[in-house]
Amino acid sequence: MLRLSFIYFIILITLLIISGVLVWIVFSHFAKELPQASEVLNYKFDTGSEVFDMNGQMIHMYAFEHRKLIEFSNIPSYMIDMLIQVEDKDFYKHWGLDIFAIARAIKINIQTRSTSQGASTISQQLARNMFLSTERVFSRKIKEAMLAYIIEKQFTKQEILESYLNKVLFGSGYYGIETASMNYFLKTSSDLTISESALLVGLLKGSGLYNPINYPDRAKARRDLILGIAYDNGIINLDQLMDALAEPLEVNKISVNSNPESDYFIEYIRPYLERKYGTNQLFTGGLKIYTTIDYDLQQYADSVMNKVLLDFDVSRRYAHRFVDVPSNAVNINTQYLQGGIFGIEPQTGYVRVMIGGRNFRHSKYNRIMQARRQPGSCFKPFLYSTALNNGFTASTIIVDEPIVFMKDEEVFWEPRNYTRDFRGHLRLREAIQRSVNIVAAKTLYDIGPQKVVDFTKNLNFSTPMYPYYSLSVGTCEVIPYELITAYTIFPNNGQLVDPVYILKVTDSRGKVLEEAKVSKKQVLDERTAFIMTDMLKSVVDEGTAVSARNRGFRMPSGGKTGTTDSYRDAWYIGFTKNLVLGTWTGFDDNTTMGRAMTGAVAALPIWIPIMSYYEKRLESSGADIWEDFNIPQGIVRIAISKRTGLLPSNPYEPTIIESFIEYTEPYLYSDLFMYNYYPNTHFITEEDNIITVTN
Repeated sequence: MLRLSFIYFIILITLLIISGVLVWIVFSHFAKELPQASEVLNYKFDTGSEVFDMNGQMIHMYAFEHRKLIEFSNIPSYMIDMLIQVEDKDFYKHWGLDIFAIARAIKINIQTRSTSQGASTISQQLARNMFLSTERVFSRKIKEAMLAYIIEKQFTKQEILESYLNKVLFGSGYYGIETASMNYFLKTSSDLTISESALLVGLLKGSGLYNPINYPDRAKARRDLILGIAYDNGIINLDQLMDALAEPLEVNKISVNSNPESDYFIEYIRPYLERKYGTNQLFTGGLKIYTTIDYDLQQYADSVMNKVLLDFDVSRRYAHRFVDVPSNAVNINTQYLQGGIFGIEPQTGYVRVMIGGRNFRHSKYNRIMQARRQPGSCFKPFLYSTALNNGFTASTIIVDEPIVFMKDEEVFWEPRNYTRDFRGHLRLREAIQRSVNIVAAKTLYDIGPQKVVDFTKNLNFSTPMYPYYSLSVGTCEVIPYELITAYTIFPNNGQLVDPVYILKVTDSRGKVLEEAKVSKKQVLDERTAFIMTDMLKSVVDEGTAVSARNRGFRMPSGGKTGTTDSYRDAWYIGFTKNLVLGTWTGFDDNTTMGRAMTGAVAALPIWIPIMSYYEKRLESSGADIWEDFNIPQGIVRIAISKRTGLLPSNPYEPTIIESFIEYTEPYLYSDLFMYNYYPNTHFITEEDNIITVTN
């Protein structure tokens, strides 16, 4: 008997040795494929780079996995307790593997002839999420067990829980509890209620199966089950249970990372960031990108533009309309009416609004930053600025009359006014106020088109300008944001400012990697800039943009409407002391928008509500909305005759208070035949001529 027992003992020892050797061989084989302990210890979570607006609100995250990290101490205790009770009851007792849970799972799987029953501990799940795939194969389970043991040796239980909750997927592409909380409930995870915590814990069994957005009934049933488990195990009391069960299932269905109003801006800055920091750093490095965008104003501007253009779709009976495009359409040829908006602070260059089209999903083409469009009459302020630099004043008289341009006895251009009528003697202020093309053409001819081209070279246009006479009515091509930015010279005392999109970038530890500096240059005498600004105020107060005043906009403001031939483009660029905002509408294929779709009709109605909203916001903050533009030294204001532009000859002559650069004011008095003409026509060559058409 003793001999038989000894034989059994020897056999048992032999089997144990063989098993041990086999286990050692298996573990040695798979250990080569596992990360080193130091790699586990120094594991770094991939965290996307957060983008913030001017007020510190996060508006986007560049990320492969949308994740925002949170510390263990900020997670509610009942969330932790429910997680452990549901996912790993013996979490604080085991060393990475739960042998009894494995035995139970094997028994159940044998009985049910399936592999549905799992026994992975939280440590095993973390190992799988950190380093392994989700493929259900035996080799992966061995690696998972080995890694779980390593994790337990390297980290405390609290650190494991923190890493797990920051790593795991909670459905809808939300990695980590903080990102899930912010997206589902619009709050940080530290503020999660018992009911919300139960819902998130329930998602861990199957984030797709119990997704509260797609399957609210399943999600609610799963949540209620978790609440029952929490009550049965003393995590919550009866009152808390009843309150949590009564709490309705309400989740946010739109990702906080999905801000379609800012998509054009986000996409515009992305290539710059990728070039400078690399794709991997941008999408996994946890950068913080602080931008200049005013997301509140951007949202409002986007809603206004889309409403106005939707109304045009209907009222103009366009063949292609925005509402006819399928809701799931992506990257299509947008044949419907388009629009764009760009807003920039003239003193700093901070870009507050950038909207490159009606729908980013339909078309990623950024019309504000990429398109080349004709500016129409929005170009005239640069023409008249050049004229003011060459002896003209706001009271200079030019006759609005039918003309043609001839060369070698052939007509090569016949400018026309939009209204097709002629007003006779006009002061320069009146001409820009009413956007009179004949006066613009004569002015350009007087000073010479090359001088205008030379002036625009200082305005940072990347498109070419040619010294053609039609330049006077804006037949050149410009990129919209460059045109709108050029208007900063008027409220900014003649200084052109460079647009700034990013204020600051920091790394994941808070180190500043770059910080913006304001860059501007003097391109126009500050006195000339003031005179031009004062003339552009007339456009708003009593000219083509007077509807802004009629609709209640009160701030001191200047601006200019613009319309191109056949109504292909409609513009309005307006400014206050602190913001230049330009709006544009047109079709991508440059076809007509239809008769009478001028800047005042098709673009200004977008500008007015946006700037009225901006005005109300400023007023509510206590700012002085009545603050006017700075008057530089060397400006005089005197009364002149409305009719002649000269000094009034008697106290009964209708007058206007006009602004002049000192020593350029008129000194002659009006009479019946004298006007403030300037100067005689300067022909470019002897063959050039302007022929006045007589009826």
